[in-house]
Amino acid sequence: MPLQKLYEIDSKLSPAIVILTLLLFSGFFALGIYFHIELYVFLGVTALPLMWAMVNYPRVWIYFIVIMFIVFFRGGETELNATHILAALFYDLFLIVWFINKLLIRREKITRGIHDQIILFFYGVLLFHSIVSISHGVELIDWLREYFSISLILYYFPIREYFTEKKHILHLLFLIGFVTIILDFYAFYNYYNILKDITYAYQFASTIRINQQLYVAVALGGIAFFFYFKKWRYKLFSALVAGFTIAALVSTLSRAFWVSLFGIIFIFILYLRIKQVVQLLTFVLVATSIFVVTLNTYMPDKANMFYKYLSKRLISTGKGKKDISIRARLYEYREVVKGIEKSPVWGNGLRHEFMFYSNLSQTSARTSFVHNGYLGIAYKTGIPLAIAFYLPILLYLIQGFLVSIRTSSYLHKTLAICGMLSLLMLFATNFVTSSFLFKDGLMVTALAIAFISIATENYEKEKYSTLINKKNYE
Repeated sequence: MPLQKLYEIDSKLSPAIVILTLLLFSGFFALGIYFHIELYVFLGVTALPLMWAMVNYPRVWIYFIVIMFIVFFRGGETELNATHILAALFYDLFLIVWFINKLLIRREKITRGIHDQIILFFYGVLLFHSIVSISHGVELIDWLREYFSISLILYYFPIREYFTEKKHILHLLFLIGFVTIILDFYAFYNYYNILKDITYAYQFASTIRINQQLYVAVALGGIAFFFYFKKWRYKLFSALVAGFTIAALVSTLSRAFWVSLFGIIFIFILYLRIKQVVQLLTFVLVATSIFVVTLNTYMPDKANMFYKYLSKRLISTGKGKKDISIRARLYEYREVVKGIEKSPVWGNGLRHEFMFYSNLSQTSARTSFVHNGYLGIAYKTGIPLAIAFYLPILLYLIQGFLVSIRTSSYLHKTLAICGMLSLLMLFATNFVTSSFLFKDGLMVTALAIAFISIATENYEKEKYSTLINKKNYE
């Protein structure tokens, strides 16, 4: 038992070592306070017990990573600060240590197929690709920030290894749902503050657009596991997760993600029975009614403006190139394509900026972000590495679909469906934004691949068990 092990370890520690450790930590904090860097000292000291937990209780480490979504998925600052250092500590440093421990110290195999080998190849080559970024004038610290951010996908390796049992999988899912509800209410709070100052309908465009990838994936998960659970308290929790998260997604006013959610729910319906489809439609009707009544009750003066802006956004979705935001993207894509043509093999490097004319601001804009993930990765890394990035994710998507229609386990079928449809959503929205490069999009990718891998491993066990039983019968 974990508590018993902790007690045994504690009983072996001499009082002198305990006192010395406390004095050492106190000295660190005293120096930190004196030099006004106490937060950084706290981060460094916190790393030690968490590193120990990662090695001895890896699921606790993953739980803590999920809990930290509350801090790191609230919108990012552009300048390097303590939050970025905290993110590097909790996410990147621990992941690096895990890989070193598994590959170099324990010498364990972590790959399960060609997909994993290609992914590791991509990140290995990308390390040396820093030369391209630096040669294009990118600061090393900026390159490191983007490299470590993209590396979040690699979390699928430890997640799929430590979450194979049903109870551990459900614990992780409940924690993700709970954390997302907290992020939902944070989004509601921000949106409420924006609404208070709105006078005209166009001002709704100032809404904060973050975590759309996470919202779509978790909303789908809430709906899917509503049908998985038998007990009503679990069904209620799943419904609340889905309802609040869909409302948070609506508050972002992100049309592409609205459409993607409708699309993957439509595909999900194909897996349901008629009775379940009726339940889903009833849920949508009830949730929509609650949303409308709440908005009309608490902010009646803003409700009409919101509906007008909402309808305008939906109507403009079908205008194609006539939509002003679409035209702005075309100006941007034109310059990105030129950059790809100049260096199709090596790319221009992570974090490399380009200039384009913005018809929205009527000025030239300079950015490293591309509103098309396929062009964006090709521009940064070159076409060969872009293929190496997207190909294994696509293979996992296909694998998720195959497992979802073959496995007999309802839990693993649901995991495979959620993983497959989440990746499909990311691939679809990646045409209009860099879905795979946002922090939440990267973690959604990691979780989706992990769930597909877990479902696949269980399916392989099913096949083996069936084969053994067949031989015994013969």
